[in-house]
Amino acid sequence: MNMGWPTVCVSRNFFGVGWMVDLLCLPYYTSSFNRTATASRDRSCGRLCCCLPLVQCVVILVVCGIALGLPAFFHSAGVVDLEQRMAGTAGNPYVILDIDRDASAEELQKAYEAQLRDVEASKDCKLKESKESRESKACRMKKKHLKKAIEFSLRRSGETKEEPPRKQRRRTKSDEDREFDQWFDQRRSEWEALVAEVKEGSTRLFKSDDKAHEDL
Repeated sequence: MNMGWPTVCVSRNFFGVGWMVDLLCLPYYTSSFNRTATASRDRSCGRLCCCLPLVQCVVILVVCGIALGLPAFFHSAGVVDLEQRMAGTAGNPYVILDIDRDASAEELQKAYEAQLRDVEASKDCKLKESKESRESKACRMKKKHLKKAIEFSLRRSGETKEEPPRKQRRRTKSDEDREFDQWFDQRRSEWEALVAEVKEGSTRLFKSDDKAHEDL
């Protein structure tokens, strides 16, 4: 005789009492089985002890790589211009100076002087403000951006103006420490520029959304 599922549950488990007893006795069943069964030994613990440090090292390397190379990756991909942000210029400082990034300090200075002569010979610098006979605002801004561009380029090249000998002796450091400080300062400046760019982009996005809602 074929009985339905409800009938089997009621007749064989006495309205679920059997299930409740099995549930309460489950710890006893487990402990009894563990006493009688013999566990087979394997090398899972050894493999875990070998793999876990390796995984940790890989994770640390990935995090360090992201922390050190993420701003440079965005810059090389053209997502943001970190050099422009760090220099505070209207455009990329090397484009303003019209020179390569690996140029020496002497070449940078020559490029700056050439660009400065072009700016002074431009139409904006020939125009004078009527009352005080000063240079026009456009001319002053061009010179300001040129100055920022050369300062940034010299700072990135690691070559600055010579300091007095007494001051140099007081601030002397080993070459390794100086190179590490320059490298660390460069990474920090890149991250600061990237964070500032993200904040500015987020602000512009929120303002555009608010304006769109107002128009609606």
